[in-house]
Amino acid sequence: MSNSYFTRTSASEFVATELTAGAWNPQEIHIAPALGLLTHILQEDFAARRPGDTLDLSRISFDILGTAPIGEVRVDTEVIRPGRTIELVQARLIIAERPVVIARGWFSAAFDTGSIESTAVERMPSRYAIPSWNFLEAWEGAFVDSVDAHRTVLSPGHAQGWLSSRTPLLEGVEVSPLVKLMTVMDIVNGLVLKHNPKEVAYPNIDLSIHLFRAPEGHWFGADTTMSIGPAGHGLTHTHLHDEKGPIGVLSQTLTVRP
Repeated sequence: MSNSYFTRTSASEFVATELTAGAWNPQEIHIAPALGLLTHILQEDFAARRPGDTLDLSRISFDILGTAPIGEVRVDTEVIRPGRTIELVQARLIIAERPVVIARGWFSAAFDTGSIESTAVERMPSRYAIPSWNFLEAWEGAFVDSVDAHRTVLSPGHAQGWLSSRTPLLEGVEVSPLVKLMTVMDIVNGLVLKHNPKEVAYPNIDLSIHLFRAPEGHWFGADTTMSIGPAGHGLTHTHLHDEKGPIGVLSQTLTVRP
């Protein structure tokens, strides 16, 4: 049995382990740990190119181009917009020469804004105030089984939850809190359970995250609403938290298929 979601075989090549098995199809990689891997590579690439620079990833968008069978993957990177204080970098997850996910991350310079720090977003209840929940009650796959969760439903289409993975992204590698966040955040649409996933499929075709504060720790909160329109389109919108308070927002475009 593997001890991580991916094993590294070269600077740009990895093997997805059985622990990445997806919730919609256990023969495919759940996209959540793949997004964590891409985020890690974006940070790793930046650190190698610009050692000592203090730009932070403040926005990451992911376009999911297709499904990914469990096995070998490759990641490449490209600087789209170089800059001294703002930089846009792309990373692609590739399987058999087919791009599966494209990530684009904005790095921006840090400035001291502590004296005007503020947000109107209310803090979520702590995870200790929310019941623990097993994703396997509603979902399948080794990946969701590797995530500890707390969940409460506030109304139909609105849930709050806390998430933390028990499994390292890469064996023997300590990753950043942002990478730990991105490794679990794709499953927030699975917290809401507005409809039984055995009756209505609602996979996301993208994910975007905007941060006003860098995440800390390894437990992350999601205050998530799900909306479904009349023609097969849906949206999840999430206020993100760590244990110190709000940190940003996340959105997923859903393709809804009864």
